[in-house]
Amino acid sequence: MKIFCKIFMLNIILCATVLLFSCAGGKKAITFWDAQRRGANTFTPSFSQSLVDDALEFKIDFIRLAPDKWETKARDFLIGNADRYEGLVQADLEKLKEVLGYFEEKGLPVIITMLSLPGSRWRQHNGGQDDLRLWESEDFQIQAQQFWMDLATELKDFNCVAGYNILNEPHLDLLWQKSINDDTPPEILETIQQRLAAFYQNTIMAIRQADPETFIILDASWYGDARTMPLMAVYSEPRIIYSFHMYEPYDYTTWALNQGNYRYPQDIEAKEGITAEAYFAQFINSVKAFQKKHSIPNDRILVGEFGVNRRVPGAQQYLQDLIATYNQENWHWAVYAFGDMDWDGMDYRLGTQPLPADAWPEEGEPDYAAYYVPNSLFDVLKEAWAH
Repeated sequence: MKIFCKIFMLNIILCATVLLFSCAGGKKAITFWDAQRRGANTFTPSFSQSLVDDALEFKIDFIRLAPDKWETKARDFLIGNADRYEGLVQADLEKLKEVLGYFEEKGLPVIITMLSLPGSRWRQHNGGQDDLRLWESEDFQIQAQQFWMDLATELKDFNCVAGYNILNEPHLDLLWQKSINDDTPPEILETIQQRLAAFYQNTIMAIRQADPETFIILDASWYGDARTMPLMAVYSEPRIIYSFHMYEPYDYTTWALNQGNYRYPQDIEAKEGITAEAYFAQFINSVKAFQKKHSIPNDRILVGEFGVNRRVPGAQQYLQDLIATYNQENWHWAVYAFGDMDWDGMDYRLGTQPLPADAWPEEGEPDYAAYYVPNSLFDVLKEAWAH
């Protein structure tokens, strides 16, 4: 009963705040997403002002920022402890605000996304294990909604914050299935989407209690897989963007699986039995079917992540083809990654060659910037950003 009452009150508050905003107007540039935006992802263990400066140099429209990797004295950055949320960690919040202050000063929009939430600790911070408690516990869901209400309260006055991306790549699907396939019973698919939809709806209401203006971004289930989008729920709140991620075929885009043996585009036909164009159409058509079913305009679709290991054969053509498709559909997009300081696999400024053996110091990570070279792979992105 207590949970129901809280949700009921949030519904009342949501209606009031939306009405207030529609009457009074707001200072944020809420028309930012009305034109196509081309951005990049930054999931770094620390922040450097040069990242913002470089992004502006390359005319990147926005950065999708995940602060979860940043150093904290708590168990989980900003959250404190994903096992029990009791309020924002003030030192972490101040660090985030300082970073956003630089984005604000330079006029670079940023999406804030979380890799962890209460009851859903990021796998890489959880001993390599998936944490699915959020999806089985109303208590964790209320904690997650309180976290987002608290965070939105603190960030609502930053004009540079162009979106709250509630959770990166939700994968509650794992509670019922180990892979996405055509044999999944419809009742299981419906259960997955209903549970995700309820969580998103209540989190949207929690955010809107604090911030009636900033856009909210929702990832599809199964790690943001486009093929799950036709089952996504839609929301009456007007400032919602629906997002998917694209790293398919995964055994092509991932160096650990590819090892230089799988070429794009010719090997897609050999492996999948269809052309590369037809292979990608499966994903693109899933998104378009979702749009058609719910009358979702193109400027409310975001390709939140896509990319390819820079060393795999045909990486340049792969990026060109995906970007051309997204631009044709007029969808927003953000490539992974830009300025990633602890992994070189998708740092396209390094070109297509492996780093030399002497690049790694005895402690810590290499200074990747020392190995940046002009290259045709990164030229694909530079040209796309500079539209």
